[in-house]
Amino acid sequence: MRQWRIEVFSRPGLPDVQGNSVLEDARELGVSSVEAVQSAKVFLIEAEFDAAFAERVAKELLTDPVCEQYYIGRSGPPAGLAKATLIEVHLKSGVTDPVAESVTAAIRDMGVVPAGVRTARKYLLLGEIKPKQIDTIARKIL
Repeated sequence: MRQWRIEVFSRPGLPDVQGNSVLEDARELGVSSVEAVQSAKVFLIEAEFDAAFAERVAKELLTDPVCEQYYIGRSGPPAGLAKATLIEVHLKSGVTDPVAESVTAAIRDMGVVPAGVRTARKYLLLGEIKPKQIDTIARKIL
């Protein structure tokens, strides 16, 4: 069984509402070294389908083409950034994930029965951030 990872980001030039919210919260906690926060929705899909079907799922199901773009796989930080911290937030086991349930049903409607779908949120914090500050952001905000 193959696991597909699809990341969905705001298009460049458009506001990243979730990322901006985390940035504001970090500054309220006194962590001023965070310069920017980029966020992405992450979909982990376990299913037997090919790359063309993965593109179809990402394009037709998971992404709003007006304001979002997708990446299949694990994206890295923007080129040239020396100080970037990645935090990925997953739901705890056993917690109901209604988005994953909806994605499962939609993929089933597209003709494939996935073995599982999970969602997560990815945050890329830009700036010179100390480990203690990263821990504070992860625990108190994310």
